[in-house]
Amino acid sequence: MSAGLSVRGLSAGYNGLVVVREASLDVAPGEVVTMLGPNGAGKTTTLLSIVGALRPMAGSITFDGEDITKKGTDAISRLGLVLVPDSRGIFFDLTVKEHFRLAVAKGDKDGLDAILDRFSALRPLLNRRAGLLSGGEQQMLALGKALVMKPKVLMIDEMSLGLAPLIVQSLMPIIRQAAEEDGMGVLLVEQHIEMALRFADRGVVLNRGEIRFEGPASELLANRDEVEASYLART
Repeated sequence: MSAGLSVRGLSAGYNGLVVVREASLDVAPGEVVTMLGPNGAGKTTTLLSIVGALRPMAGSITFDGEDITKKGTDAISRLGLVLVPDSRGIFFDLTVKEHFRLAVAKGDKDGLDAILDRFSALRPLLNRRAGLLSGGEQQMLALGKALVMKPKVLMIDEMSLGLAPLIVQSLMPIIRQAAEEDGMGVLLVEQHIEMALRFADRGVVLNRGEIRFEGPASELLANRDEVEASYLART
């Protein structure tokens, strides 16, 4: 594919140990793809390799038709590929406003109001330090500052980590809306099968470093038993 993100035959790991083996996936503009799998499946390793934080052992990564396999994180970010890590990537001593000020320097100043409309709970908290925010508010901040950067593809690692299901359910539609309205591709890493698939176009199940199952989200939901078998590597 010329537009969006294309990963082909990706193998990656640490200190010579292969964690992900020959994984291939695509994320088209405006599409939400969820990557499912248990802890240790290789989901985070895949994201780190795509964004340039980890050098792939084999395979290729193409973004908007350009080979980015050997590019660094800063160069990849400037192209419009942004990662929200599972740590959320925020600084506890900085205020919400200061986080957005840093993001605006790389993104869209005029779009900040629209982002705050999407995450309206942050408006009265602009002068509060991030370390004093709740877990849900911190995740809103992480997502909001990423969206201010106007990414072409946004990757989110474990958005639900440490959050109550009701909070996650409120965030999922915002990401879906941003994908549809902004033409932004989304690669969402999750462990909650049903919740993630209900807001995604396609799903990919990764376990023990290999893609076990993939297809339209509606198909994966309709074949829940088969997906769970792939999730648990019983296939």
